[in-house]
Amino acid sequence: MKKIIIAGLAGAVILFFWSFVSHEPLDWHDSYHLRFKNEEAVKAVIEKESPEAGIYMLPHPVLEGKSNKEVEAAREAAQKQRETGISLFAVVGIQNGKSMGGSLVFQFLGSLVCSLIIALLMCCQGQKTFLQRILFVEMVALFAFVGFMVPNWTWYGFSGSYIVVNFFDTLIGWGLAGAAIALVFKRSEAG
Repeated sequence: MKKIIIAGLAGAVILFFWSFVSHEPLDWHDSYHLRFKNEEAVKAVIEKESPEAGIYMLPHPVLEGKSNKEVEAAREAAQKQRETGISLFAVVGIQNGKSMGGSLVFQFLGSLVCSLIIALLMCCQGQKTFLQRILFVEMVALFAFVGFMVPNWTWYGFSGSYIVVNFFDTLIGWGLAGAAIALVFKRSEAG
């Protein structure tokens, strides 16, 4: 159990450090962040029209209290707008009170939980080589990426650059974390 915890910590530290490198010195995540022509005008509309923090979608027709026929017509109109007009999937934060320090703590804790799970799963694999262990971690990362990101790309219109950058970010980060986790276990040990 001690080695699982050490391996999880090692993976979390490496993954956390990689996330910093990926977002700051490399800054490749900025490649998919677009700017509105008039940010102040958009901000004013969001402040006026967003009653609370959360996820907003456009189109997002009101379906409550409508007949089946009206619901069907509203859904068809929304689908047509998605196909031919503007659609939006946005996270709106209103005075969320999250400091940079608090966000970094949650980022690290998330990395730690995932790294502990990977270390535990690695122990269930039996005797494997270092490269087999890294490949195992990469396959788990690829599984998670495809299971989470591809549906978002499919349904919410995430850009191709967002998907590509996050694909490589995920594989590199978990390749490095997987290597750190695998190094904790000796070749002869399960894990």
